[in-house]
Amino acid sequence: MSTLATGTHLKEGAPIAEAETVTLTEGVAFPVPEKDSQAMLCFDSTASAFAYISGNESVFGGKELKIYVPSGRSYCLLDLGRYQQISGEDKGKVVVKCSNTGVKATLITLR
Repeated sequence: MSTLATGTHLKEGAPIAEAETVTLTEGVAFPVPEKDSQAMLCFDSTASAFAYISGNESVFGGKELKIYVPSGRSYCLLDLGRYQQISGEDKGKVVVKCSNTGVKATLITLR
């Protein structure tokens, strides 16, 4: 089971809420408010690592995405339609895992 985290959804003209940053351990599930949106995944890492974003089972779903996360701050843009889970206990969420416990992540939905 993945840890549940909150994400931040940006809307035009609305103030930006403080985004929750979580440590990636056995897996973190970020809920996303709507399908077919895009998001920015922000990483803060004390050492280089690999992050894994689980794909989904839909026709247009993606395979698991493996991302190199360097030490420091880095960013990744995601098409959530490929990675938002469509079934199971993490339905409606994006699941992110990491090879190193020194990595923190924040998911910000862009549209």
